[in-house]
Amino acid sequence: MLIKCCFRGLLLLIWVTPLISGPAIVIDTGQKQDGSYTHAALNGIQRWTQKTGLTVDEFEVQAHETREHAITRAAQSGSSPIIVLGCAFSHAIRRVAPQYQRTQFVVLDAIVDQPNVKSITFRVQESSYLVGMLAAMLTKTGTISFIGGMDMPCLRAFSCGYAQGAHAINSRVKLLESRIGNTVQAWNSPEMGAKHAAFHVDKGSDIIFSAAGYSNKGVMQQATDLKIRSIGVDINQNHVHPGFVITSMIKSVDIAVYQTLMEGDHLMLGHHDLGLAEGAVDYVIDDHNRVLITDAIKSKLDHARHAIVTGTLKVHNYLSDQSCPVSIQQLRPD
Repeated sequence: MLIKCCFRGLLLLIWVTPLISGPAIVIDTGQKQDGSYTHAALNGIQRWTQKTGLTVDEFEVQAHETREHAITRAAQSGSSPIIVLGCAFSHAIRRVAPQYQRTQFVVLDAIVDQPNVKSITFRVQESSYLVGMLAAMLTKTGTISFIGGMDMPCLRAFSCGYAQGAHAINSRVKLLESRIGNTVQAWNSPEMGAKHAAFHVDKGSDIIFSAAGYSNKGVMQQATDLKIRSIGVDINQNHVHPGFVITSMIKSVDIAVYQTLMEGDHLMLGHHDLGLAEGAVDYVIDDHNRVLITDAIKSKLDHARHAIVTGTLKVHNYLSDQSCPVSIQQLRPD
């Protein structure tokens, strides 16, 4: 009887504890080809796959699911580590990670204090500061804009850094801001991106910086159609509309994902914060926008970058106290 009881217990343990298999990534619906944030992460995965010959399972958040359900499905499948993209996943990871302590999780752009979680954040305020400076030096109307996907603190870190950089050049520059929506579809609506861009132009803006996933496509296309300029995000998008994209604010999501996967069984858990000093964020000059950036402009940007890296210039991080030292006018196009 004792042997039979123990055997049943062993079977139960095997059934409820999935065998740990390979890595997985959980992404929001429609974002695989966003040409921006998720695209960069998938580039990192592709590089790792080519290097190792291994694969990464994909779990997509569907309209009828929550992020928590998608992460749970990945954990139940035995995947580890499970990579999630964006601060919108932070709450779900906080709930799921304690339930699957043998599984390791990686969250980008959020801090989750759990023993089995690696958190990677980027000091986007630093590179946003630089593109804000550039926008203030190139605007002709004195009004510039930021369009985000959803209203989340991690996105306000972009706009606040952008505003600080602009005001460092000219304190009279007017800053406008709007959010495309309140659901995951905000990241997957070029039509709404275009609508927001047109509204900002009607309000006098002639340079738009957007961080809205696949919706950026509509923002940048509308900006080009209306003969104003835009700023790319996450990866180099200068080539998308040559002459109309003044620069791209990049962050090395692809490198972060690749290096994390290369850590294998020796995943470096805990919080890792990356910025200009680590080469994790920056702005881009290439053949597509070089003509727009004079030596004098580049000199000012280089000076600011050096000051940020050395610590003589501190860019306020919105996430530190949920506030921004520069006023930004909030718009509601709908």
